[in-house]
Amino acid sequence: MTATGDCYEAAGRYIATADLGDDTMRLCHGTAMGQGPIAGIRHGHAWIELNDILVLEVANGNHLLIPRSVYYAMGEIENIVRYSPREAAEQMVQQEHWGPWHRETPTDPKGDRP
Repeated sequence: MTATGDCYEAAGRYIATADLGDDTMRLCHGTAMGQGPIAGIRHGHAWIELNDILVLEVANGNHLLIPRSVYYAMGEIENIVRYSPREAAEQMVQQEHWGPWHRETPTDPKGDRP
């Protein structure tokens, strides 16, 4: 199955609007269990965390705020790597793509570039 989501780019663009010194927001890359048409398929995913309490899901045009504990349970989230706005900006420049940037996260088959 070919990935059709835009999570890495959408979350990357969102974190790029943050103040580089903002310590309340993190860009997260990890693995999630698919929902809907991709139910049961583990895949790489990206999202935003706010104040270690909420998840902001911005993929595919969404703008959903969900308690982090609920999001992680529903998505069976694993292998999380978190980036501050500054760290995310550095990775985008160094790697020249939206992510993922670490081996813990499966590669994005689309190879999106910022």
